[in-house]
Amino acid sequence: MNQSREVLRRRREHLVARSSAQRRNILMHAQQIEQQFAPIDRGFARIRQVVTPGRLLGTAITLTLILGRGRMRGLLVSGLAVAGVVRRWRSSTRLVASLLVPDQDVSRSR
Repeated sequence: MNQSREVLRRRREHLVARSSAQRRNILMHAQQIEQQFAPIDRGFARIRQVVTPGRLLGTAITLTLILGRGRMRGLLVSGLAVAGVVRRWRSSTRLVASLLVPDQDVSRSR
C-alpha cells in the first residue's frame, strides 16, 4: 500500500513538472508570436486613433469635393443638414426638459 502511494506521488510530481515545462514552452512561443505581430498591432492602433468620426467626415467631405460628383455633393449636403437639425433638436429638448423639471440636471444627458 505504501509502495503504491509512493509510485502515485512520483507520478504526480513528474506530471506537474512536465506540465510546468509545457506551460513555459507555450508561453515562450506565445511571446514570439506577439513580438512578430507587434508592428501590425501598433499599425492598427494608429489607424484607430486617426479614424475618428470627425476626421472620417472631413475625409469624406474632401474626397467628395475632389471627385466633384454632383449627386455625392448633394447627398453630403443633405446629410450635414440632417445632422444639424438633429443636433439642434437634441439641444432644444434638453432646454425644454430643464424648464419642465428644474431640479433635474440634464446638461449631461444624451
